[in-house]
Amino acid sequence: MNEIKYLKKDLEILYKLQICDIKIKNINEKINHIPNILKEVNKVLEDKKKKIDIEKNNNNKLIFLRKEKESLLALKENTIKKYLTELNVVKSNVMYKTLVIEIEKAKDDKDVIEDELIKLMDAIDKNVCLIKKKEKELLQFKEQTQKETEKIEISADLLKKEISVIKKEREIYKLMINSLVFLEYERLSTCCNGLGVSLVYKESCSVCGIMLRPQLINKIKKAHTLVFCDNCSRILLMGNTI
Repeated sequence: MNEIKYLKKDLEILYKLQICDIKIKNINEKINHIPNILKEVNKVLEDKKKKIDIEKNNNNKLIFLRKEKESLLALKENTIKKYLTELNVVKSNVMYKTLVIEIEKAKDDKDVIEDELIKLMDAIDKNVCLIKKKEKELLQFKEQTQKETEKIEISADLLKKEISVIKKEREIYKLMINSLVFLEYERLSTCCNGLGVSLVYKESCSVCGIMLRPQLINKIKKAHTLVFCDNCSRILLMGNTI
């Protein structure tokens, strides 16, 4: 009878140790996921920066085009002045008419260039406003990102501390369990997705769900020795003993 009670106690403590292992595993998954979260946050930040850089680059192209148009406008204005000067000294009617035509053509070209310049300047002004707005939004996002990063890092530290506490609890349980029973649990945990022990509820293995044979149920209740699930090979423990 003493032997039965001793093994039952071992299994009960073993199950508590497994709960510690599950908690540690879940917390580690959260900790391991943190770099991905930070990476995603930084990616959003970099994407916003790139979009602003694209806007600035496009605006620089418009500014360059505006300068070209301004140079072309100045050239047309000089051409008109030149033709007007020549118009005052020309003596031939044919030449006079030719100059008048050229002046009108140059004025038309000038009007077109001026319209293009107005559109370019308007586009540049709008882009400057848009860039300033996006830069302001980026600054706000940076501040928000910094705060979120700090929260995530604090959360990571808390999770690590939590693991440390659970590991100490696990170590206490380990020392209370028969070493052979613990080694069997470790072996099964390695090949059974971290679950070496399964509780029995309604005559079924709670992990794989298989219905257990009556003989197996009796062995589990007696607890003379370790009993394993026929399907998933985990150590079985009656659920009502926990």
